[in-house]
Amino acid sequence: MHSLAEKGYSSVAVDLPGFGETKSLPYNDNNLRALLVSTLVTSLGTNRTILVSQSSASKYTIPFLDRYGTQVWGYVGIAPLKIRDWGGPWEDTHIKVRLLAMTGDKDPEIADIDYLMKLFRHTTKVIIPDAKKTPHLENPALFKARLLSFAELINSIKA
Repeated sequence: MHSLAEKGYSSVAVDLPGFGETKSLPYNDNNLRALLVSTLVTSLGTNRTILVSQSSASKYTIPFLDRYGTQVWGYVGIAPLKIRDWGGPWEDTHIKVRLLAMTGDKDPEIADIDYLMKLFRHTTKVIIPDAKKTPHLENPALFKARLLSFAELINSIKA
């Protein structure tokens, strides 16, 4: 987050329900998960939002992309889970949203990245060497460099 701020980007880290310090919701389905992420994105009021999710957080971001995906300009999927269960985004999300798919070369589900890339028109794939499902922790310098390049790409797109 600091490297993004140094380049003039705003970033927010959110503990989703049931993760980190946040308690689980008593009732949770894909519609509620999607609405939660949509509400967060809308309330931030940022321009050219890039949604970043790692691993099991994809159970929130994938339903969001299905229902409200065009609210963001980019999606960074870091070792996302259960991608093969997803038929792809609805509406214009697969055309308008740019994808950065990242994982480590030791991720047991590395093939899911290729499947995810087939669901979007504009994609970039990054495989971090000697990393598993947490490349942002296992090789933070390379992760930051690729994330900043992606943010610059999103920022350069004409509206």
